[in-house]
Amino acid sequence: MSKVNKRKTAADISAGGNNIRPLSKYGFDDFMKLAINSFRVKKYGRAADNCRLAAEIALRERDNGGLVKVFDLWLNALLEDGKFGEVKKICCEARSKLGSYPDLLFYEFKVARNKNEAVIARKLGEEYIEMLKKSPADKNAWGINTEKSMAEIMGFLEGLPDSNENNEMEK
Repeated sequence: MSKVNKRKTAADISAGGNNIRPLSKYGFDDFMKLAINSFRVKKYGRAADNCRLAAEIALRERDNGGLVKVFDLWLNALLEDGKFGEVKKICCEARSKLGSYPDLLFYEFKVARNKNEAVIARKLGEEYIEMLKKSPADKNAWGINTEKSMAEIMGFLEGLPDSNENNEMEK
């Protein structure tokens, strides 16, 4: 059954009844299905729009589990669409709503890597590795396979000059 947003009208409040009118005829699950289907057919902008709507509903319903799923799909859709500025914005929003998770660092790492910001990517990659060392798991809170993401970060970091070499070159 789909979760449905509800709001009271002035008539409901004055009548003292519990008749609550839905904000939308669609609920969280409906928007998530639309977002997932849009993502599958590579309509990333549409997927992101549906994720935004699902996130609004999840926030109103205080559904953190749903919110985690929404942010994951939303961030992946934005990355696929090449909207790196929006990824950083949504990561900040996710962090403010749910706290810090390794996946948020991973998404920000991907943005920095794709924008050729090696110094920032190195820093985010190292933070990600440190965070995983403190809370090891096969999959982190967002469900990303940490082994694959760790391999991606390690491969990137190995290809960079040592950070000490960079510091000496700047002097």
